[in-house]
Amino acid sequence: MELDWSTFLLEIVNFLILVWVLKRFLYKPVIESIAERRRRVEGILNDAEKMRNDALSLKAVEEARLAEWEEKRQSMEESLAEEIGLKRERMLKALDVDIEKQKSRNAAIEERRMQEWQKTIETRALGLGAVFAAKLLSRLAGPELDAMIYDLFMEDLEKIDASSLQASLQDGDVELDVSSAFPLSQDKRKKLLGAMEEMTGRTLKASFATDASLVGGLRVGIGAWVLRACLVDELAFFRKMGNGA
Repeated sequence: MELDWSTFLLEIVNFLILVWVLKRFLYKPVIESIAERRRRVEGILNDAEKMRNDALSLKAVEEARLAEWEEKRQSMEESLAEEIGLKRERMLKALDVDIEKQKSRNAAIEERRMQEWQKTIETRALGLGAVFAAKLLSRLAGPELDAMIYDLFMEDLEKIDASSLQASLQDGDVELDVSSAFPLSQDKRKKLLGAMEEMTGRTLKASFATDASLVGGLRVGIGAWVLRACLVDELAFFRKMGNGA
């Protein structure tokens, strides 16, 4: 078979034209389409990577926030526990104080009750003793007891502050008023008058009287002073104690 060069050249030209046409109208659009698709895929991948990075960043931020919130929560729990502990301690201390106050009040009430009870017992005892003493003194009243009271009165007279008695007396005559349950002998009257004149530094006018209501002993009045050494006054004192006064 003989090669036809003209045909061969035409085939080559046709092939080159075909290649040019393909390159011009098919390959270049395909390449551009592939490149465009590649760019779009790369853009999507970049967007996806950015979204992934954003997601990772957001995750890190959220984890940091969660960690911060957890730290704050723990701190708040610790603060709350501490505050509750302090409040509980204050309440317990306040309760202890209230208990101690109540104990003190109860102790004071009990002490006052015991004192009142003791006072009642003492008053009753004094009352019984007063009644007994009053009856005993009333039965012992007589000249002998009267003489003993007189001697005691004269002894106690020496212990009186004479200056106070003198200062209370006014100028002029001062009368000595003596009452006794039983009549005083002249010797006792003279002795009593002399002692009173020595105390007052004055010459006194004396009046002596017998007063059976005194039961025993005597009562001496001079100026504003009244010196008592009689059973009626002592009995009145005992009766007053016996009545709880």
